[in-house]
Amino acid sequence: MNRGKQTGHRLVIAITVCLGLLSAMAGCASGSTDGSGPSGTGTDSPTSTVTVQRSSISSTVVVNGSVTASPEFLVVAPSAGRVRFNAKSAVGKVVGSGTRLGAVAGHRVTSPANGEVMQRLVGDKATVAASLPLVAVRYGGFGIVTNIPLEDQYRIYEGAASAKANIVSGPSGVDCTVVQPRARAEGEGFSVLCLLPMGTPVIAGLATKIGITTAHKENVLVLPVQSVSGRVGQGEVVKVDAQGHQERVSVGLGVTDGAFIEITQGLELGDTVLAFAPGVG
Repeated sequence: MNRGKQTGHRLVIAITVCLGLLSAMAGCASGSTDGSGPSGTGTDSPTSTVTVQRSSISSTVVVNGSVTASPEFLVVAPSAGRVRFNAKSAVGKVVGSGTRLGAVAGHRVTSPANGEVMQRLVGDKATVAASLPLVAVRYGGFGIVTNIPLEDQYRIYEGAASAKANIVSGPSGVDCTVVQPRARAEGEGFSVLCLLPMGTPVIAGLATKIGITTAHKENVLVLPVQSVSGRVGQGEVVKVDAQGHQERVSVGLGVTDGAFIEITQGLELGDTVLAFAPGVG
């Protein structure tokens, strides 16, 4: 009996100690109760933040492609308005890079590369929308045709700044001219044609990779992309002030390289935001 009573006392003491430890642990985990958390919710759980910084940013889209011979490309309207063609845009004319083919609402229409005019796609004096194809031209060399995936289309801004091609089993780092192809590839996304310099040693059908630099900005405000909802034009962030109060703020968006994104309005240098976009956590 004495041994049983001793065992019972030990069990009671052990349970009491465990309960005390559990209560202490719960108190530690419950955090602050003075409303000093980032959103005034009374929790001091860690909340990651990032700061608006200045940086240079480039948008480069890397895609697969293949070499094609004598590709046709499109010369598009530089603006909306009335088309006036000149004699250089007649079918069969051989044009050079920069040759003027006419004008739209007073804006010059020029060929981006050498070639032979194959067709006028609209009538003279027609009224057209901006970027509408006007003339089809056949290039006398090789080009690389590729599809831009749907998720990368938003990174093709006001046109490609530059492009470089690596040809499998061929030359690497070759500068090429990005134009709109006449024949678009089937499937999702849209086609881009990159015209290789005349004399580039390639064979039709060779596989390639193209790096298309679509934009570059110097000394602009940036944030990590995961801290911003949206990718084009406008987005939202959660701004955190010095007292830890949170506010959902609309921001203007510019160039992105896939890791960082330009902030054009809504925030200033040094502002702090949550590391994850609104609704993500």
